[in-house]
Amino acid sequence: MDIEILPAVGFFWDQPWETQIIEVIEEWRILSFSAKWLGGIQETHINHTTDRFLVEQLWKLLDEAEIVVGQNIDRFDIRKINARFLFYDLGPPSPYRTIDTLKIARKNFALLSNKQDDLGKFMGTGRKLKTDKDLWLDCIKGKEEALERMKEYNAQDVVLLEANYLKLRAWTKTPNLAILKEGIACPHCQSDNIQKRGLQRSSTTEYHRIFCSNCKGWSRLSENLRLIKPIVSI
Repeated sequence: MDIEILPAVGFFWDQPWETQIIEVIEEWRILSFSAKWLGGIQETHINHTTDRFLVEQLWKLLDEAEIVVGQNIDRFDIRKINARFLFYDLGPPSPYRTIDTLKIARKNFALLSNKQDDLGKFMGTGRKLKTDKDLWLDCIKGKEEALERMKEYNAQDVVLLEANYLKLRAWTKTPNLAILKEGIACPHCQSDNIQKRGLQRSSTTEYHRIFCSNCKGWSRLSENLRLIKPIVSI
């Protein structure tokens, strides 16, 4: 999932980074969002006059989702969306968990940049579409051509996000996706194409180590082999 927002409008004397805003006359609001079920259907919506419909649709999607994936989603998207839920008095959707691709990249790698576009370039998964200040100004003015370009930009962000996530998911620790599937499966991608490869040991535990041939992720089975008592015939 990914959102784009319109800026707040206010009065100021000079360049706004050099002086305080006198008064905010219009709050920021959501301009568009794009969301895609993993490996499934994508939807993208845009409206420059009001975000009521967008917010209501986002509420329904989050209420249905078990896990939501995004780039910088914990710090930006979710908090912005929650602010609009609060504005329209919608209340929170049912609980869900998030996977933040920015956090995965920062934690596991020393890259030149962790931005989504740079991740796509580095991993060969794709690139973002280009935008500029003029496009944003035209969207604020409601120009149809600009709004259509912004909608395409937002949709491509989610296509790239999904591709990046599929490359990064073997490096995730949580959430455990295997619990959403019956039987033994990879906790990173839910695949049952897994193999036992050695043991993971500590001073008090011993587990079968698991390798997933689908996402190349490592994990372990939950059964502690040191607690298994042998069967004795008497």
